Amino acid sequence: MSKEPAATKGVVIASAAQQLDTDYALLTVVPTTGSGDEATSDLVKALRDKESSIRSQTGISLQVTGRTAVNVDVSQKLSDSLLTFAIVVVGLCLLILLIVFCSLVVPVKATVGFLLSVAASFGAVVAVFQWGWAADFIDVARTGPVVSFLPIILMAVLFGLAMDHGCSSSPASTRSTPMAATPAGPS
Repeated sequence: MSKEPAATKGVVIASAAQQLDTDYALLTVVPTTGSGDEATSDLVKALRDKESSIRSQTGISLQVTGRTAVNVDVSQKLSDSLLTFAIVVVGLCLLILLIVFCSLVVPVKATVGFLLSVAASFGAVVAVFQWGWAADFIDVARTGPVVSFLPIILMAVLFGLAMDHGCSSSPASTRSTPMAATPAGPS
């Protein structure tokens, strides 16, 4: 059983299968690369692709799991949902601001500001934390892949900031209202 995973490119060692009970066995595979490396993600996919051939040869169902495999799965799910999340956020932003301000200029200005701030933030995060530009300046000890949930959290925070700024700085939100007459004091 351990021969096929051990022969996979990117595997340093595959342990002998340890029988846990009559239905399950545990096989540990150690990759040549780190858990955050793209090659490790490719290895997880390659091992999962071998499941059907292992099942047809041995009758054993292979399931790849563990911290690295779960991280790969979560990252993929978040990556797949990022565009949908962005479209929903931008669409709701436009719709709500159109209803509140009864204007096209304020919502479009706020939405464009939000999109520009997201692009600038993503660019800065990648430049510093993945590519290492100015990493020494802000004392980043190690560069590498960005945590998979960061884009969604970053978009949510920037949405609030951009909408607050876009709406509070618009003339439509700073209109003056007539002052009520000052009541006369006791006479």
